[in-house]
Amino acid sequence: MTWEEINAIKAKAKEDRTPEENKIANLNNITVVNATLTQEERSASARRAGLASGKKRHEKKLLRDIANDLMNADFSAVAENDEKLSQMLQLLGNKAPTGGDLMMLSAMIKGIRGDVDALKFVRDTSGQRPADVQAVTVSRGDLDGVDLRTVSTEELLQIASAEPDDVTTT
Repeated sequence: MTWEEINAIKAKAKEDRTPEENKIANLNNITVVNATLTQEERSASARRAGLASGKKRHEKKLLRDIANDLMNADFSAVAENDEKLSQMLQLLGNKAPTGGDLMMLSAMIKGIRGDVDALKFVRDTSGQRPADVQAVTVSRGDLDGVDLRTVSTEELLQIASAEPDDVTTT
């Protein structure tokens, strides 16, 4: 299917909708549905929503279980049939490769070929992800060795008003 066909389908769908359906949601056209429903209708609606939510959670759990099974599955037969893969895994000392082993190897190969996201995946998975939090050091002699978690709010406010030259980030 080409982009022109896709855009034609979208345009046709938009034409088929009423002007009311084409409105963009904003504060002026939001209606409170629950206010117009009876208690029984609200209960039935909440029950349907709960069942749909449970079904979706169950589907996600099944996908997680399948992914975990694949990560832990033995892929020795695959490695035996692929000479290059078998050689790479032997270099790593892995005799019975799992899905996780193959996934990491595949990501590493993609990364070596220039895929930055694959390199980030390997780095993060290996536990070498850079810290998201910056350490802040306040250079004041009276704070050396002080655990700031034990300092009162007033003292923290005094520290916060320190001159910018006294504060460094690492």
